[in-house]
Amino acid sequence: MHSPQFSDDGYGLGWQIWKKQNGNTVGHSGGNIGVSTLMKYDYSKDLSIIYLINRMSTLPVEYMIQSLIEGLLFMKGYQYRH
Repeated sequence: MHSPQFSDDGYGLGWQIWKKQNGNTVGHSGGNIGVSTLMKYDYSKDLSIIYLINRMSTLPVEYMIQSLIEGLLFMKGYQYRH
């Protein structure tokens, strides 16, 4: 389910695959009017995050902010585990 299904296209069976230098993360994102969601599992840290935001991202700066939130959640989760 976490392996690319068609010539390394970035999608498994219902899972998106994001490639990073230190390993892949898998998950699924979504959104609709007024909401953005993300569930992601980082293999290198053996850690998952889920977040729901009451705002749909439409601007590049909002996507950047969501990436920062994701990074902070992973950092915080890793601190709790050690």
